[in-house]
Amino acid sequence: MRLYFPRRPYKVSGYKVGIHAIKRMRSRGVIKSAVRYNLRHKPLHVGPVKYSKRGRPSYLRYARNKTVLAINPKTKHVNSVWPYHTKLMNRFLKGKK
Repeated sequence: MRLYFPRRPYKVSGYKVGIHAIKRMRSRGVIKSAVRYNLRHKPLHVGPVKYSKRGRPSYLRYARNKTVLAINPKTKHVNSVWPYHTKLMNRFLKGKK
């Protein structure tokens, strides 16, 4: 079975997945369909909007397929992608976080 990782930026449901996110997908083993699932289905948890030192906003979107996306709410640009552990998903399902 061959995993499909994109090579160029692309759009999913109105969100743009950029080069940095694609590089992170490759290095962390997150496939394109996992990102698509996260953006098209209801999120398990959405973090608050936080601002970086340079004033750029972003929030974290957690999905049931154990992927996290860091998204800029103003530009709808996916900045980074990574997998998360089952323990954290169980906390969200119990409502503790």
